[in-house]
Parts: sequence; structure tokens; C-alpha cells
Amino acid sequence: MLAEEPRRFRSSLSLLSGALLAAAVGLAIGYPSLRLRGVYFAMVTVAFVEVIRLIAQLWVPLTRGMSGLSGIPKPSLLGMTFATQDEPVLPGARS
Repeated sequence: MLAEEPRRFRSSLSLLSGALLAAAVGLAIGYPSLRLRGVYFAMVTVAFVEVIRLIAQLWVPLTRGMSGLSGIPKPSLLGMTFATQDEPVLPGARS
């Protein structure tokens, strides 16, 4: 599904839609769980995290399971493309 068909979305649109989706999910989960107190709040929080982790791990057609997403294009802003270094930078290492 998503991992098999790479699509080109604008980075700013993806960032905005991701923030809005995270806010909506946070409100949907946060409202009922914030009514709990003490250890019950902690148990519900851990349960929500575990459900999200299992969905991400087991929904293989969308997330590719344990392999994760690949082929995501580098973001660009105002015509500049953000890139990463090819090699990790280690403190005290010399090239």
C-alpha cells in the first residue's frame, strides 16, 4: 500500500497533516484517559502505547512491519533539500 507506491507530497503539507492527525488522536485518547487518576492513568497510558506499537508492527501492508518505511524522499523547503551525512560522526574520530 503506502510502502509499495511511493508518492510525492509536499513536505510542508505532510508536516501540517501529520501535526493535525497527531492532535486529533491525542485529543481522542487524552480526553478519556485524563479522567483517570493514579495507577489507572499509568495503566491506560501504557496500554495505548502498546496498542499503537502492535498496530505499527502487525499492519504489514501499510508499515512493512519490522522493516519500516523506505524510499521516503528527502524534504525540501524553499528550494533547498535537506540531506544527511553519509557516515556517522563520532566524537574523537579522525578521518
